[in-house]
Amino acid sequence: VRSSLGIERFHLLGHSWGGIVANRYAARRPAALRSLILQGAPLSARRGEASIRALVAQLPPAEAAAIAARGRGGAAAPDDAAYQKASGAFMRKHIYRTSLRDVAMPYMAPTPEDRGNAVASALVGDDLLAGFGGVMAGFDDEPLLSRIRVPTLLLRGEFDIMTREATRAVQP
Repeated sequence: VRSSLGIERFHLLGHSWGGIVANRYAARRPAALRSLILQGAPLSARRGEASIRALVAQLPPAEAAAIAARGRGGAAAPDDAAYQKASGAFMRKHIYRTSLRDVAMPYMAPTPEDRGNAVASALVGDDLLAGFGGVMAGFDDEPLLSRIRVPTLLLRGEFDIMTREATRAVQP
């Protein structure tokens, strides 16, 4: 796309999962970039999971306990009401910050209904709060940061899944 448009060098922004793609692009095609911005990007399963655990710990005690119990292999089943309530609270705070009906649904109208969930499940498994499963299980792209040779800005927002500590940990 870049070469078809006659763009030799450009600034690249990757947010959240798009930050993984941007990080890989920057490490593999550095000559094409002027700068890189990574916003709330989980660059390794280990750090992403630790960040999510820290955010879960900030939920109200009953919700944090319901999620923690399931993570420890507790009795919570996928249809457990307490877990579903807690999981929903986490997702609304850190993943689904806009109205799906008003924002996402008009955009996604031509997309078959199961595609978004199918992609998410393939990437991280059926339950993000249980850790990175799917193809992202155990991934680690943090070493790619050392190959980036352009000015790079690491950002995180108040509601991103990557905590301040996780973002600081990948700074040189």
